[in-house]
Amino acid sequence: MSATPALFQPLRVGDIALQHRLVMAPMTRLRGDQNGVLSDDAITYYSQRAATPGTLLISEGVFVSPGHGGFPNGPVLHTAEQVAAFKKVVDAVHARKSFLYIQLAGCGRGAMPSILETAPGGPYPVVGASAIPLTGGAIPHALTREEIEEFVKVSAQAALKAVNGAGADGVDVHVGNGYLLHQFLDTNANQRTDEFGGSVENRARFPLQVVDAFVAAVGAKKVGVRVSPYNDYQEVKMDLPNTLETYSYFFSEIKRRHPDIAYFSALEARFTGTDDVEAPKEETLDFLYDLVKPTPFFYGGGFTLETANETAETKSNSAIQVGRPWTSNPDLVERFKQRLSLTNYDRSTFYTPGPVGYIDWPTAQLSEVLVEA
Repeated sequence: MSATPALFQPLRVGDIALQHRLVMAPMTRLRGDQNGVLSDDAITYYSQRAATPGTLLISEGVFVSPGHGGFPNGPVLHTAEQVAAFKKVVDAVHARKSFLYIQLAGCGRGAMPSILETAPGGPYPVVGASAIPLTGGAIPHALTREEIEEFVKVSAQAALKAVNGAGADGVDVHVGNGYLLHQFLDTNANQRTDEFGGSVENRARFPLQVVDAFVAAVGAKKVGVRVSPYNDYQEVKMDLPNTLETYSYFFSEIKRRHPDIAYFSALEARFTGTDDVEAPKEETLDFLYDLVKPTPFFYGGGFTLETANETAETKSNSAIQVGRPWTSNPDLVERFKQRLSLTNYDRSTFYTPGPVGYIDWPTAQLSEVLVEA
């Protein structure tokens, strides 16, 4: 039996070999410019967090086209300039012998109309699965069949640009947190009566088409899929029976179609919206883990060192995604490994442009010097 904790043992994910099982979760940071080009600060940000060789970082959510964005300074992967900016980031991560997957997404009904009105090539409408707005939000335009086909096409192109253009190790399909693909899965946001609504097979049809397109573009071993079955962010959370049926079908169908897919990823119930909560006992991810094993399964949502260790020890082929603490601890892997204290994160700088709260966090050694001074 190995003396090394499972959390710090290697894990094969697709065609890359991780040297430990801590994965940096995708986190919105909004450090692009008005044209969706990622800033040079991002090169430093990701490089800092790739310091431990063999670490997998998953990028912030990146929009597949300007028409499917909707946040100020949200990065897009569509133009040559946008791809070139991401290539600098990927190169910096690879220089530290670590890995980067780029998460790709469409915003959907949560988009800000003012951003879409002024986006390059716009104005664009706010879109969704159905014409059901978020509370206080714009009524979305329900995507037509032709527009769904176009999204699948542009998503595949973005995946190619991520892997072949920017040199990323893979792409993460964002089907969580109430964004566009999640809206189609969820019965609260999707009340369509065509082949994309109603039954679980119909609601999953569009997200599955996108997964298929990603795989066709870059290969299954470079594709991961992320969901958040219990997260009510952006007003999507079904009752438990619907949740179990929907996500069991969705993951089972992906596994059937693409047995070599790189990983599946899901958020625990103890993280909802943007807050930590006490998870109901019946809301676990075990049903999904059991469905897809031995494919790597990434757990996320409010993990501490203790709960990360426990999950890694009891769930073979699992990895633990850590988000917010990694913003303020660029050397998080080493801090966990050496059981050092963590620097508290600053939520007020999560989405603010510029380097403050982004690339100015000290490493553990510098923290100790500052405390002594």
